[in-house]
Amino acid sequence: MKTEESNKLIAEFMGLDIGHDDMVVSFKAGVWTKMKYHSSWDWLMPVVEKIEHTSAYVNVKGCHVKISTWVDVNAPTKLEAVHKAVVEFIKWYNEQKH
Repeated sequence: MKTEESNKLIAEFMGLDIGHDDMVVSFKAGVWTKMKYHSSWDWLMPVVEKIEHTSAYVNVKGCHVKISTWVDVNAPTKLEAVHKAVVEFIKWYNEQKH
């Protein structure tokens, strides 16, 4: 999945409106801004917190991330691993809803 697609998936999970050119209303500033889930802990950690509120647990050890029993991911960096695990969890979560 491309970065733009994964960012849109995450933004939808977070309940944000997506505008043109992959812009969302920032939950911090309340203004349209480019999505940064793939490159910013400030953007990604609220997603992890929302996932934890679904009764899933998120376990991060170095560059290895496990979300409950559904997602198990390794990546070159911790940020990449968490981003990838979040995307995989959201895809699984969305399938369960339908």
